[in-house]
Amino acid sequence: MNEFEVSFTLRKQGKATLIVNYVTSNGYKALNTGEVITITPGSIDASKSRINCFAGANVFTDSVCYFTMVDTYGNPTGTNDDKGGFSVIASSTGKQSIEVSGNAEYNSVIGNRYKMKIPIQISGEWTIQGQYLDTSLPSTVTIRILSGPLSPSTSIFTCQENVPAMSEASCTILSRDAYGNIAAANDQQAQFFVGVVRNRNKDNKRISGTKVTVKNANLGEYEMKYTAPVTSASLYSNM
Repeated sequence: MNEFEVSFTLRKQGKATLIVNYVTSNGYKALNTGEVITITPGSIDASKSRINCFAGANVFTDSVCYFTMVDTYGNPTGTNDDKGGFSVIASSTGKQSIEVSGNAEYNSVIGNRYKMKIPIQISGEWTIQGQYLDTSLPSTVTIRILSGPLSPSTSIFTCQENVPAMSEASCTILSRDAYGNIAAANDQQAQFFVGVVRNRNKDNKRISGTKVTVKNANLGEYEMKYTAPVTSASLYSNM
């Protein structure tokens, strides 16, 4: 019995039709009518795959990363069994890195898509690196995390200790969110402040004319100004 072996390589998933021809005196003749071969993708190759991340609305909302996985030849691949091999590492200059690993959320509709959430509670620019098992994905993603709304309990309020009579005095508010991040100052927010300065020497009588304005928007600074009384007095203030 004469047998011949034909070797070939198919690198893209899908269905292929195999027809074997042989040479006759009149040209080529098919040995078969065509066999359909199903080509399946190979295992995940992290070095060929990619990650994309989206920042949450602010520090109170998780950021989300999506892994799109392929094999060595770029074919979409991955199953629910692979979801435990993913991890993300967020890093930012001067800050401690944040790592999340464990079960990713597998998208059974798309098939090669995995989702991971990462909580980042420090505002600023962060670089996200994705990994599958021990291999890093070839690209990183940079996202910007915004601070949350102003929190009175973490904001800082300071005033001048000594003020000449009848001169303009000021107090400074450094606005912070609940995690201590700078909460940017703005004119709309300034309208919600109520500055109170009282004179201990006159039955805690309130000094009128206090006004709160934005001092430095990027640093989250507000300034409260008032005019000191004519006579020597012991004053105290709050917001």
